[in-house]
Amino acid sequence: MPERSVCRPIATERRRAARDAHGENPPVGPIGMFVATDDGRLNRFDPVFARLLALHTRPRCPRPLTLGRLMGTAATQVLDQARHRAFASADCALSNGRTMLLRARRCAEGMRGWVEDVSALRRTETGLRFAALHDPLTGLMNRRGLQRHLADVIARSAVCPVSLVFMDLDGFKAINDVFGHAAGDSVLRQFSTRMRALLQPGDFAARVGGDEFVVALSGRSSLETDAWIRLLGHRMNAAPFRHFSHEFALQFSAGCLALDPTLSPDAALEAADRDCARVKSGEHTPGKLVEPSLMSALAGLHHEAECPGLELFEQGVHTSQAGHLRVGVEWLLRLRDGSARLRRPSEFLPAARQLGLAAQIDLWVMRRALDWLTATQITTSSNGMFVVMKLNAESLHDRRFQRQALRLLRAQPSTAAALRIEVNARHLARSTGAAAEFIERARATGTRAVLGGLAQVPVWMPQLLALRPAAIKLDVSLADNDREQATTDQSIRLLLDHCRALGIEACATRVESTRALEWACRVGFDQVQGFLLGKPGAVARTTRHTVAESAASAS
Repeated sequence: MPERSVCRPIATERRRAARDAHGENPPVGPIGMFVATDDGRLNRFDPVFARLLALHTRPRCPRPLTLGRLMGTAATQVLDQARHRAFASADCALSNGRTMLLRARRCAEGMRGWVEDVSALRRTETGLRFAALHDPLTGLMNRRGLQRHLADVIARSAVCPVSLVFMDLDGFKAINDVFGHAAGDSVLRQFSTRMRALLQPGDFAARVGGDEFVVALSGRSSLETDAWIRLLGHRMNAAPFRHFSHEFALQFSAGCLALDPTLSPDAALEAADRDCARVKSGEHTPGKLVEPSLMSALAGLHHEAECPGLELFEQGVHTSQAGHLRVGVEWLLRLRDGSARLRRPSEFLPAARQLGLAAQIDLWVMRRALDWLTATQITTSSNGMFVVMKLNAESLHDRRFQRQALRLLRAQPSTAAALRIEVNARHLARSTGAAAEFIERARATGTRAVLGGLAQVPVWMPQLLALRPAAIKLDVSLADNDREQATTDQSIRLLLDHCRALGIEACATRVESTRALEWACRVGFDQVQGFLLGKPGAVARTTRHTVAESAASAS
């Protein structure tokens, strides 16, 4: 049988099926058929195959034609796979820039297969893939592309430090509203161009929202990241943004995060976004990265696993009367980082806030406190002892934390009455009614608040005393200063008399000298607390709970 008639029926049938399904324009090019030996030598092929590969129908080459010579190593691999699996296919890139799809099937004569020119199809797929992962306005990655790329960058942060910078343009909405979206689009393109000019090999940028951008900086320390943010700010101030005859001055807020291999892409983006929001609200300065050791120590909490770095210490609360009997304890939270150093909350809470863990840590401490009170059989009805735990400001506004905390307190009413929650009085005075509502609901379970963070008597103190806290705490570490001592004594005595009339206790904190202790007793404080009366000691671990277990048990 002639070689053309062998392959022509199959090719004709496939072309007819393509025309029936897609009209006169099939989705791929013509199909060329061939028959080859197992080692790839061509025995025969049809004219379409010859035209696709620029061959003569009857080869005049002294050496035998092989698929490996014509289509490269990819064709050889396809034949090897077809020899073992009966069928295989792959794309083969030719030297002229075209892409051929090669399919091969094992048969009695060796290998029978066909090739198609899929160059246009692959170019279309590449364009669609790029469009799916990139922002059409700026050419930067979009959120989908960032999610895919960020996972590899986070894994690489184990060997090379990587900083994630989340940026939000300030005043961009006003440009859109006043000058229109065309002006806003022009500003976004100009900003992305200036930002892209500062990137180095290994860095990448993405636009994740309307005026929100994310940049990953590889191999940069905290100081270098801060310098990069300042440099971008200088570039933005060096020349205004222009749209036709209009000129705009634009600033941005930036939040930073040192990536850690234990973070997920979603958690990293959320933490950097939260840090940017805090910078935008003026809570802290930009460019301050959290130490990787602290981020690693807290990563276990984020993944809802045991975090052995969290440790609790207790400091006694004593009466101001002679003998200074111990009437309660305050729990102090510490974190032991990767270098075995104990960190204070002022050092590790910024990292916890970036990861959204501040409220979860408070819930963990509350569960530990209630379990410890139950194990030691301490209740207010038995001996009047109490435990004070500090509450983060974020927890006062976290509705989920409030629901879970109230469930814990209602589940253990006998021990809840011996637990006191210390909140920062200044933050409580500036907060909304949600914080005061939580304090009222907690008091219904027997748990009362303690107002702390005070070094003097503020003018807004009476409105906080209306919440009927269990106690107030005043810092007396500056009692050695005689300047305006008489005025201070008088104002504090008036406050203590008012508290005594309302049944509110007053505690002098940071009593670190004999003079401060004598002054606190003379003024009329009910309780005293500080290093002079005893250094903090570790809390006995009666139970072992994770943050996840605390949340689950509350649910």
